[in-house]
This record gives sequence, C-alpha cells and structure tokens, in this order.
Amino acid sequence: MLKIEDVDAYSAARAATHWAMQFPGTVGRALAEPQDDWGHVSVMWEPATVMLMSQPTTTSDPFRVGLRVASLELVVDGGGRTDALSLVGRTVGEAMTWLSAQVAFRNGGSVPEDMDFPLEKMGEHDLGTGGVFVAEPALAQVEAWIAMAATVIDGARADLDSPTPMRIWPHHFDGAAIGVIDTEADPEEARSVTMGLSFGDGGSPTPYAYVLPWPVPSPDVLEELSIGAWTTDGWVGALINGNDLPGDVGEATAMLHAFYAQANVAARKAIGAD
Repeated sequence: MLKIEDVDAYSAARAATHWAMQFPGTVGRALAEPQDDWGHVSVMWEPATVMLMSQPTTTSDPFRVGLRVASLELVVDGGGRTDALSLVGRTVGEAMTWLSAQVAFRNGGSVPEDMDFPLEKMGEHDLGTGGVFVAEPALAQVEAWIAMAATVIDGARADLDSPTPMRIWPHHFDGAAIGVIDTEADPEEARSVTMGLSFGDGGSPTPYAYVLPWPVPSPDVLEELSIGAWTTDGWVGALINGNDLPGDVGEATAMLHAFYAQANVAARKAIGAD
C-alpha cells in the first residue's frame, strides 16, 4: 500500500487531497480559536473516524469539518447533527456553497466574511478553473501515508523539547511537530527541531520524511546518519525518501521511528543543544 509504483496516479490523488483539505482548513481559519503559530488552520488525523479533522470552532455549539480522504467526502460534525457530502463530480464552488450552508446552520445563520477558499494559493489545476473532483485510484494510498505519518510523528515527538501536536498543514500539505528548545527566546532565533513528512511537493512527487534543525547549522557539523542522509541543496535537514522505506506498513513505521530518533539526536548536536 505504501510503495508507490505509479507516480502519476499518486500525484493526481495527492493533488485532489490537497485541494479537498482546504475545506476544513478554511473553516478553521475563520472560526477556530486563533493561535500565534497559525495552528488553528491546521488539520489533525483522527484514527477513530479515519478522517482529517479541522480544529473545533468557537461557536456556541462547537463543530468540526472533516475529510475522508479515500472517498473524498466532506463531513461536518457538531451543532446537533452530522452532515456529509461527496466531493466527487463537484466543483470547488459547489462544495463551498454546501459548506457555507452547513456553517450558517451551526452559526446562527451567519457565514464569516473571510471564509473563502484560498484559490490564489493553490497553483494550477483543473479544480481552479471549474473542474470537478475525481475519485482518483490512488486516494487510499494517500490516506495510508497520512495515517502512518500521523502515527509515527505523534510518537516520535516525545523526544522533542516542548513539542507541538502533530499537525497537518493545508497549504504545504505536510505533517509536522516542532520542538522549541529556547522557549523564552525570540521565535526567529530560538533553537528548535522539526520532525515532518511531506506527502509530495514540487521538488519530489513522492513522500519524504525530514528533520529540520534551526537555526540552519553549518554542513561541517552534521554527523553522518545510518538511516537517511543530510541534504544541503536549498535547505539543510535530514531526509529519507518514502520509496526507500519498506512496503510493509509495520516495517516502514519502525524504520521511520528509527530515522526520527537518530536524526533528532544529530540535529540537536548540530545546533549546540547537546
């Protein structure tokens, strides 16, 4: 399930998921409790419901918006009822019309003025020009990567200092937890280590896991890794490509845990935390 044999099929499913997860992110941005690190726009993987879920709203009767990735189904849960909509065959505008009605029902008839789909941030895609969501064959594979990343990072973040929750970010479509070492320092200067996993991007069509030390260390102080390797091409961090992991979920999970543990130790040394 994890090994990506058809990169084009995976990329198509990843793009559809990336667009679809903007719906819960949009509601979080407009109605969740604002957070300094913008965590209110992030979504969380919820194993019990097998959904990506928005942050809860601050309405009198809180609700959340979820996305079932494998079936591209939007779910609004709370306010006394649960409603769902299949995105397949629908445009972004049609889905936003439905979502706005659900928000209005749960928010005293009001829809926040800033609850707009972030089309300008999404790049080129048929969905941006009136195309419809498609039930891409590899959606279940994207879901499997999301579920594994959330499980592994949620466990591995215990090694971080004052870790954030494992959040999945709609804009970049990656999951990460950040550990801040210097909690009283200026955020731009405070030392930190980030454990993350991108589900694919412009630089890599397939997923990759990473560990980022901050501030950016000199390449000269990076200790060699036995799992993964350091990259200094455009950014400095430990990296392992998803297709270098075993295809078996259990084996891949164990290898990712080992990667995060080892890279975290090396990252801390690189920024003088140990």
